[in-house]
Amino acid sequence: MSKILKLTNGTELVFADESTVENMVTVLSSFADVDIYANNISTENLALATFDGEPLEHVIFMEIAAKKDGYGNVVLTVTNRFMTETEILEVTQAQQDEVLNYLLMNTEA
Repeated sequence: MSKILKLTNGTELVFADESTVENMVTVLSSFADVDIYANNISTENLALATFDGEPLEHVIFMEIAAKKDGYGNVVLTVTNRFMTETEILEVTQAQQDEVLNYLLMNTEA
């Protein structure tokens, strides 16, 4: 089995069944295949993504690392982290401010 990461941009990426949101791992046939992952994974594309059918919430992309194992396979690891409570509150406040500014600017006098 495997787990599918379906990104906001519609791209679907396959990861090993042992993967978690914080540590997504897959085995690729070559380093050239890393580009598909590196060019699509970002905090923005994770915003409304699903992983193994579950929606991702408050996830921040940290890094992608690829290395060759002893068998000649390319092992790709995507590391993410969950937002802290403070970061979630800051984003929520910014969204509320944006809505309030929009409403104030579009209110007829």
